[in-house]
Amino acid sequence: MKLNPRKLSFWNARGHGPPVRLTGHTDRVTDVAYSPDGHTVATSGADNKVILWDAALRTRLASRTVASGAAETGVNGVAFSPDDRTLATADDDRKAVLWDTATRTRLATLTGHSGQLRAVAFSPDGRTLATANANKSVVLWDLARRSPLATLTGHARQVRSVAFSPDGRTLVTGGDDQTVMLWNTDPQHTAAQFCAAVARNLTPQERQRFIPGTAYRKTCLMA
Repeated sequence: MKLNPRKLSFWNARGHGPPVRLTGHTDRVTDVAYSPDGHTVATSGADNKVILWDAALRTRLASRTVASGAAETGVNGVAFSPDDRTLATADDDRKAVLWDTATRTRLATLTGHSGQLRAVAFSPDGRTLATANANKSVVLWDLARRSPLATLTGHARQVRSVAFSPDGRTLVTGGDDQTVMLWNTDPQHTAAQFCAAVARNLTPQERQRFIPGTAYRKTCLMA
C-alpha cells in the first residue's frame, strides 16, 4: 500500500502485477492505516476528510469530514486502536477526534492543543493516545477519562510522527528539528527502578528530567 497525491495504491508485496489505485480524496492523501484485523484501511487527506476502504474489495465504505474546511486545514493523521473499535484522527484544527469504527460516528473530541496536530498513535493496551503538535510538543491522553496525562516537550521544531514500543513503555517522536526522541511513558515503572537503585525520592529537578510532564510527588512510598 502506498500514498499518492489524491490516491490510495495497493501493491502486491511479492511484486506481481501493477498496483490497484483508488480515488476519492480531492486533495493530497496525508496518512494511511490498516485496521488490526486487516479488513479496513483508513486514509486522511488535506481535503479535510477521512475515508474508510474495504481492503479486500478495494471499495469505499464511508467518508467523513473531520476538519473545519477553513483555509489551509486538513486531516494529517489516522490510527486504529488495538481492539479495532476506535479510529483516531489528527487535524489542523488543533483537535483529535475519536470515531466508533462500527457505527462510524464521532465518540469524542480531544481539545486543548495549542498547535495543529501532525500525527496520532495508540498505546498497545489502547489506554493512551499520543498526539504530535506543530507547537513542538506531544500530548499523552487518558482515553478512559478523555483528559491529558502529560505534555512532553523537548523538540526544537514541530513534531511530525509518534509511535509506541510494543510494550508501551517507550514513545518515539520525530520532528522537523532533525531529531528522534525516546520518552519513558511508564512513570511508575521509572520511579520503582529509581527507588530500587538509590533508595530515596526523586528531587523535583530529577523528576522533570526522568519523568517529564508529570506533577511532582514522592517517588518511594517508604522514603
